[in-house]
Amino acid sequence: TVYKTGEGSNGEMGTGNTQGDVQTWFWVQGFEDKRIIKISVWPWDQNNHHCMALDEEGNVWTWGYNDQGQIGDGRTQNKTAPYRIPQKYFDNEKVIDIVTSQRSSYARTASDNLYAWGNNDNGQLGDNTTTDKYRPVKMAGWDPAANNGIAVWQACGQSSESWFMILDGNGYLWSTGQNNYGQFCNATTTNLSQLTKSETAPNGDIVDFWSIYWNGYKTTYMRHKDGRTFACGHSGGYYIRGDGATGSISTPAEVDKVKNLRDVQISGNYSDQASVHFLQEDGRMFSYGYDSRNRQLNPHAGSNWTGEDGTNKPFNNVRWAGSRPVQQAIRT
Repeated sequence: TVYKTGEGSNGEMGTGNTQGDVQTWFWVQGFEDKRIIKISVWPWDQNNHHCMALDEEGNVWTWGYNDQGQIGDGRTQNKTAPYRIPQKYFDNEKVIDIVTSQRSSYARTASDNLYAWGNNDNGQLGDNTTTDKYRPVKMAGWDPAANNGIAVWQACGQSSESWFMILDGNGYLWSTGQNNYGQFCNATTTNLSQLTKSETAPNGDIVDFWSIYWNGYKTTYMRHKDGRTFACGHSGGYYIRGDGATGSISTPAEVDKVKNLRDVQISGNYSDQASVHFLQEDGRMFSYGYDSRNRQLNPHAGSNWTGEDGTNKPFNNVRWAGSRPVQQAIRT
């Protein structure tokens, strides 16, 4: 059973009507004979977001804001109650997973084919165009059988600064959409309009990745099969990429000290004054970057910490007594 609270002026509550801010839980209508196994909502939208749900039979349901076709019903009118997208738009395959970006929607089928619809101004739908799609289209350039399926997939960014990435079963990243900071880790800053494999090292040896949008910038972190951490994209003015340098790079560089990465988060909301926090499998946490509010849990003063050895690289949080990873809602 699905319940929702919050903003509802564009039908986001799924109750069949529009309403302003709601401070209690409302039962989303239309699922009375369905069992919902996953929901996906873009976490940073306020009053212009859409919602997705997946039922156990593999049907995709959408409702809410629909200015660029993200509902998938062929129109751009908002939807105030859940709409079931016909399975024929997924070539009659069972959908096993869903994920939203801001104004874009994605679905993954049982055979690891990918479908996308909605905003496409930078090619983030991966169909070889930059035209918005009002119904699901199959993403181009991707052959799941030839690439050992999907290990991890992620929708990233927001609005016109969006991109989409997957990690295949052979350890390679595939990307489409905006790449202006080199976050595709393919030695370029060229946008792509279809899923394209990066063969720049250490691609081929990656077991997990995290691609993060922060303050208008983009950074991707990768876990190597031997436990090392690599990163590409923007580092801001406070070295948050963790390789001891600022600016942007499109060829992955090794992150110092961090091994067996389990999760990574970037915090900060002004210009490039951000900090990064790495959580390892063993529960140890490392941080780096801007620290004007002492959010790095380390007994030091100043805003631009140069590291324990002065190398502008991550340090261990010596006051850290425990760990609780926070999973990004847009990543699965």
